[in-house]
Amino acid sequence: MSERLSLRTAIHKAITPAGRLVPPRDVCKVNYDLPRVFLPQEVIPTGDESVSEIVQKSAKWRRIVDSGASLAVAFGMLEVGGEINFELEAMKTFSLEQREFYVLWKKNRRLPEANWEEDRTPREKCLSHDGPLQVHVRALRIIYENNDIDMENAVFWIQKHPCLIPLLKAVDKVHRNVLNAKTHAGQYDPRALQEMLAARKANKVACTILNRYQRATKCGSTSVTKALHANLVGVQARARKAPH
Repeated sequence: MSERLSLRTAIHKAITPAGRLVPPRDVCKVNYDLPRVFLPQEVIPTGDESVSEIVQKSAKWRRIVDSGASLAVAFGMLEVGGEINFELEAMKTFSLEQREFYVLWKKNRRLPEANWEEDRTPREKCLSHDGPLQVHVRALRIIYENNDIDMENAVFWIQKHPCLIPLLKAVDKVHRNVLNAKTHAGQYDPRALQEMLAARKANKVACTILNRYQRATKCGSTSVTKALHANLVGVQARARKAPH
C-alpha cells in the first residue's frame, strides 16, 4: 500500500499542469557554470531504484535539463564550469587492489630503483600476450618518466615485482582515459561528450526499470509511462545529440 502511495505521489509531482511532451527550445544548449541544485545521491541513476524512485529522479533530471544545467555536473562526471577530472573518472573503474596501490604511489611516488640497460628479460620467457605487456610498458614509462623502457624491461620488472602489477594497470587506466578524451575532442567538446554519456546512462537506467516494472505487474501503467516519458524528453534529446 505504501509503495502504491509513494508511486502515486511521485507521478503527481512529475506530471504538473504545465507538463508537456515537447522539450524546451534548444534543449541541448548547456550552461556548465550553473551550480548543482541536488545532492548527487538524489539524481545519480544506479539501477537499483524502485519505479517510484526512478520517477522522482527523472523529475529532477527534467528540472536540470529544462533549466539549461548539466546532467554530467549533477552526476559528478564534470566539475562546475565543465572541467573534467579524468583521473577521478578512471579511478571509479579501479579494483580495490588497484585503488590501494595507486593512492599509495600518488602519495609517496616511491618505487623500486631500476637499471633499464641491465634489467632485461627476453620476451619469449614471458607467457603474457603482447596486449598486457604493452599496458605494462606504457605504465612503466609514465611512472619512471622514461620513454626508452621497452618490452624486455617490462618482462624483467613484472617478474621481479609481480605484486605491483595492479599499480601498472591503474596507471594505464588513467592514461587511456585522458587519451580517449583527446581522441574524441576532434568530434565533440569533451564536456559535451560527458553530457551525452550522462544522458544516455539516465535514459538507459530509467527505461530498464520501467520495463522490469511492467513485466513484474504484467501490464503497463499508463500513469507511470506518461510520467517517465514526460521527464525523459529532454534527457533523450541530449542522449541523441552532443550538447553544445
